[in-house]
Amino acid sequence: MTHLPDSWVEALFAKLTLRYGVAFLRQYADLDPALVKADWAEVLGGFAGRPEAIRVALESLPADRPVTALQFRALGIGSIREERQPALPAPMGAHPPDAVREKLATVSGLVAGIHPHAWAHRLKARQAQGEKLSVAQRDALARFDAATSRPEEAAA
Repeated sequence: MTHLPDSWVEALFAKLTLRYGVAFLRQYADLDPALVKADWAEVLGGFAGRPEAIRVALESLPADRPVTALQFRALGIGSIREERQPALPAPMGAHPPDAVREKLATVSGLVAGIHPHAWAHRLKARQAQGEKLSVAQRDALARFDAATSRPEEAAA
């Protein structure tokens, strides 16, 4: 777990004491100051390396009452959520349309001579030669036969 550096917590306590006076210190009067500052360091650990979040929280302090560590974090966390991740880089080596057409023609040429039902005919030939087909292969053939049968064949 990341903690806010001690020097940041000390500076923050000095600033909050100036803003709120004894009202800020009074809310921790019955507690060990070292434990209070350790809690602030832990609660605000997500702000380590993000001084802009602390600046936003300080600029957003309520005027009527001193804040706790959790309230202070809530004031600054909005600045972190608003940060945008950098956009993905542009695709490298975008393909010109002519190159895309050429690749498509090559792929189309590879499959041009293959009949769309060739897989089923090959399976039927293997089965006719005595090869035992898997359950999935038999199921695929049954679905193929059902889909490609003519209505007059199905009625017969």
